[in-house]
Amino acid sequence: MTTLVLAGCGGSEEERAITTTSTGAASAGVTATTGPDRPVETPRAPDRSYSAQELERALLTVTDLPTGWSADPDGKPGHDSPEQFAECPKYAALVRKLNGMAEGATGFVSPTGSDVSENLRSLSQTGAAALFAEQTEAITACPRLTGTTDSGLSFTMSLTALSFPRLGDETFAFRGATTAYGTTVTADVVTVRRGGVLVGIAHTAKGPVDTAVTEDLIRRALDKAAKVLV
Repeated sequence: MTTLVLAGCGGSEEERAITTTSTGAASAGVTATTGPDRPVETPRAPDRSYSAQELERALLTVTDLPTGWSADPDGKPGHDSPEQFAECPKYAALVRKLNGMAEGATGFVSPTGSDVSENLRSLSQTGAAALFAEQTEAITACPRLTGTTDSGLSFTMSLTALSFPRLGDETFAFRGATTAYGTTVTADVVTVRRGGVLVGIAHTAKGPVDTAVTEDLIRRALDKAAKVLV
């Protein structure tokens, strides 16, 4: 869905991704680079919103990915129900708002069997910045959640620190771990704001998640969005 991060390495605050500490305070992440000490630069985004059809065209496809990736046979990723998160009203309100927004969404399966979903949402730059801030606050407010899915499955979800580069105008990333039926599923979740477009990647696996793959995917997603949404 979106992102949360804890402070990781050193560096100036303005060069780090937005993060969250264990006490819920905003902090920072590591500098984004494409080589030694070279910051990532992306073209300035136009201040306009895009239709769902335009967002769909800007999504990754298997031809944009390395050898061995496949489209998710289950199709587009589904939406969480806000009622699952009733114990955290801010988080539930965020889920409800995101579910009501137009988006482009797709999913893939990696060669190792991990799942990846991508979503794109579009607002004005002011609206996207406000939604990004609301998302950051909502996830920071509830680092641990328990609930029951619509099908009656009880779960526990923890949201913890993830060191991650600052990309685009703003970056927010977190590591999520959800336990149900004694099985834990881990996910890297990253959201990057580029102008009025919010680019999200969720990389999920039963076991460890390769964050290097997560970073590669969000960079690919940002690059394609920048080329298509002009």
